[in-house]
Amino acid sequence: MTITLTPETEARLRERAAREQQDVNTLADALLAEALTEDLDALTEEEVRELRAGICRGLDDCAAGRVQPFAEWAARLRESMHA
Repeated sequence: MTITLTPETEARLRERAAREQQDVNTLADALLAEALTEDLDALTEEEVRELRAGICRGLDDCAAGRVQPFAEWAARLRESMHA
């Protein structure tokens, strides 16, 4: 079988194969096999968008200082349980 890729897709594939030090044909086969796997647990496009939005909100919270390190949170929790 022969598959024709756009120049952009071929370039991305070749770059990834080089980065991962894999044969380009082996990588292409693995990527296609993964894409064609019928995984019932696979995320829908909407779920992926929601996941990305949640990650962005978390990063924004970190940048704005609205989060605290886990160790500090756990210490406050332990203190409140012993009070």
